[in-house]
Amino acid sequence: MFIVGLTVIWYLSGEKRSRGGMVEGSIGGTSLKNDIMILLKTESVTPILAAQALLSGGIDIGTLTTYIPIFLADFLGIDTYERGMVYAVGLLGGVAGLVLLGKYAGRIGYIRVSVVSALVSSFLVYLSAFYTVEANRMLLALHLFTMMFMSFSLPTLL
Repeated sequence: MFIVGLTVIWYLSGEKRSRGGMVEGSIGGTSLKNDIMILLKTESVTPILAAQALLSGGIDIGTLTTYIPIFLADFLGIDTYERGMVYAVGLLGGVAGLVLLGKYAGRIGYIRVSVVSALVSSFLVYLSAFYTVEANRMLLALHLFTMMFMSFSLPTLL
């Protein structure tokens, strides 16, 4: 994830490169080490790398769509109908989050929204470990809605 983040930042850094691939105004050729050092010294890089480090905590779309149904069925023992309803509410949150957070990020900044979204998503994922079999299903549905609302938009924000 760290390497992906550096690659994305490198391509989106806005530095103008000449035809030979060299940064305009640089002395000599570029190397991977120099590019990484320049990226790490850039102010906006740290929040992106922090957000992507938190993404490795299990808040990406693949992890949520794969393991949440297993969590609901095996760990909480929810029957098929109720599991489908609770999970559908969570997925609705994922769809709403893409639209609303994307629009909001366009106004205040994609980096700010993605960092807050990653922090809240990580907190909610780790908080789900405290649910028991007797958990209130409405609270669980609200939790999944909020978790997917915040986490499904991260790939498009970064």
